[in-house]
Amino acid sequence: MLKVPYIFICEGIKVDKADFSPSNIFDRRIILKSPTFLENISLVIGLIGDKDDDQKEFTVKIRGKIFNASLPPLKYEFKGYDEITIFQGEIDKLPVSEDETIYFEVFFNNKIISQYPVKITLKEV
Repeated sequence: MLKVPYIFICEGIKVDKADFSPSNIFDRRIILKSPTFLENISLVIGLIGDKDDDQKEFTVKIRGKIFNASLPPLKYEFKGYDEITIFQGEIDKLPVSEDETIYFEVFFNNKIISQYPVKITLKEV
């Protein structure tokens, strides 16, 4: 069974060999009302699984008040016991219509195994 030791949203990732350094991890964001997008963010997911989970698919869903989106299925790669497999994706623009919470969810075998909420507050220009 896949497990998620961490999932977060940040402004960027620096990768150096086997190490990575996220910059500005956040769970709240104030956005100007024009344009109303959450822009240029990185989604980072760390997964741990068993050998039986190797090459099995998991999905990531993003949902808010005005949209629901699913990323194409991803395959877990078993690297060893207690080894974290890191998935990172860049997201250019997520539409935001009002103050809301956007949820980033990880599904395995059609069950949610992790969720990361980001609270959005809109501010007048």
